[in-house]
Amino acid sequence: AFDTVRTFSPDTRIIGGHITGGTTGIDVGAATTISGTVIDHAQEGIRSRSAQLVHADNVDVATTALGINAAEGSPFLLTASRVHALEAVRGQVGQAGPNELSLPPLNLLGAIGIPLILLAIVLEQVHTRRQRRTAHAYRRPPPVLPSAGG
Repeated sequence: AFDTVRTFSPDTRIIGGHITGGTTGIDVGAATTISGTVIDHAQEGIRSRSAQLVHADNVDVATTALGINAAEGSPFLLTASRVHALEAVRGQVGQAGPNELSLPPLNLLGAIGIPLILLAIVLEQVHTRRQRRTAHAYRRPPPVLPSAGG
């Protein structure tokens, strides 16, 4: 597990950029301003554990699990941003301006769902083969009974 950007320095400014992949796109532990940044294909977009305000402005987050994760006691302000994740926001996140919080885009959901569908098909094939083997084991001819007439 790894974070792409981690900062615990107060008054950090992350301006612009494109982060793709990783466990957490940006991990913040102090007052930080994030603007004009794109985070996609990470498990978690932005994690905040700062006691001071973290401000994300005009960010575009598309993750597989969690978009914005603000720990208890971590003030977070989201403005003019888009967050697409299975859980867009966790914790106390203030919002200003037009924000779009929703499920991930269909192509990202498809990337998550395709391996699950393939796993289901494989498991169904294994189950079918096991049933066939078990059925052959129980198809023995009935025992021959001695005749009563003698």
